[in-house]
Amino acid sequence: MHEIAEELEHIQNDKLIKKLSEKFGNPSFDPHGDPIPDEKGKIQKSNFIKLSEAKLKNSYKIMGVTDHSTAFLKYLEKHQLVIGASISIKIIEEFDNSIILICQKRGRHQP
Repeated sequence: MHEIAEELEHIQNDKLIKKLSEKFGNPSFDPHGDPIPDEKGKIQKSNFIKLSEAKLKNSYKIMGVTDHSTAFLKYLEKHQLVIGASISIKIIEEFDNSIILICQKRGRHQP
């Protein structure tokens, strides 16, 4: 499915793009969290933060990823770290700032 979406990104058919947008509820962000311009080309500003900026013992929702490789996305899905999943930061290691987190709730890509 990911491969089909990648192909559709390059289609320049305004009628098809409008129909697909309506079908999916006119999303502002794609499944990876990247912004989708509206009909006028405007991009909605997000207030997303990087995981490396997350604070200890706070809860967050995964809104996007920067690495869109199939292997990385499969890795995240295997660990239920998908768009929409709720996570909390359990430990931030002082030594190297690595993060241990808890996935509290499945995101929208989980059955």
